[in-house]
Amino acid sequence: MTNRMPTLPNSLAHDWPQLVALVDRYRDDTPCRTGHHAPCAWFTSDDEREQRAAAGSCAICPVLDACREFGLTHPKEVGVYGGLTTSERNSRK
Repeated sequence: MTNRMPTLPNSLAHDWPQLVALVDRYRDDTPCRTGHHAPCAWFTSDDEREQRAAAGSCAICPVLDACREFGLTHPKEVGVYGGLTTSERNSRK
């Protein structure tokens, strides 16, 4: 694996199917898919405590930047995106 972090093309940066495809491509390395660091359900939980626990594991994720950009652009989505909880993303508006 290269040191280059995967990114979405700018034209697709906010496209959910493309984000899912990117996460799936790195499935073995994305905390939200593996459940090694926090239960997978915590990433989509509406409980702020569970979200904070899950968000802490995002630092090692190879798709962190693309996921964060999606979450910031789609504030109505509930859960952890790019290491930020729903309330953290909403406070950045």
